[in-house]
Amino acid sequence: MLHLADLLGSIPLPPLPEDDAAPPAARDLRADLEACCGEDASLVHDLGADLPAGHMHVWGGPSGAGKTAFLLCLLQSAAARGRRVVYATYELAPERLALRLLARTAGVEIDALPDPGSDGDACELEGEVLARVHAARDRLAALPFDVLSARGFSARSIHDRLVRMPFRAEILAVDYLQAVVRDADEPMGAALRELSVMADHLHVAVICAVRAADTAGGGLEHPELEEIGTSGRVDRVGWIAPREETDGARKAEVLTNRHGDAPTVPLHLDGATGSFERA
Repeated sequence: MLHLADLLGSIPLPPLPEDDAAPPAARDLRADLEACCGEDASLVHDLGADLPAGHMHVWGGPSGAGKTAFLLCLLQSAAARGRRVVYATYELAPERLALRLLARTAGVEIDALPDPGSDGDACELEGEVLARVHAARDRLAALPFDVLSARGFSARSIHDRLVRMPFRAEILAVDYLQAVVRDADEPMGAALRELSVMADHLHVAVICAVRAADTAGGGLEHPELEEIGTSGRVDRVGWIAPREETDGARKAEVLTNRHGDAPTVPLHLDGATGSFERA
């Protein structure tokens, strides 16, 4: 288990010049969300607040549609409210996850930041931009956010790891569902059931991403995800898919919602920056 503060500390940012040592004034949660989620951050703000313990939330869509970016928006919103988040990552290295969070929160291109563990000599950030990145890193480092490198972990392995933690996780993110180890002939629904039991047993909110198609373990299509949302096992399901327009934007919508007031709302997602706005 790696704390987000330690992962961020592995990113070798150039020090601020002495005359610029004081970073910009800290922003509140809403300002951070507006920076990374577009002008209309209210929907992401509300969804991030509405992740009740003991319940499951599933977001599906094709590979590369922006599911991880959307999960990070929701989790950052929840962690900024003081809820303890554990992100079980199966594909994205924990250090890369921290880098994506930092770039999105600071409003810079991820390629402008030095790779974690590097000497940082290639970083050319300076002035106001560098101060903004330092301030964003400080804010993120203060969040109760831990990352679990879960490659090869079954749902039982994640459960056992959570039980042994010195703190109680309030939100568990699983990215992505197909990677949860299970028998070759076991349907994906079995993994959902195991995570649902975990949510109830540990009284933790579970939010997971599922690919629309995957050669290892199959995938869920839009109608199947809607059916899951009406089966009683999952409280909220959503879908993120590429748009047909040439601007590279995505769209996301809440398909089924069993609690709260979030309706079926289409969103526009910029896959490059992870920013959202109401469609």
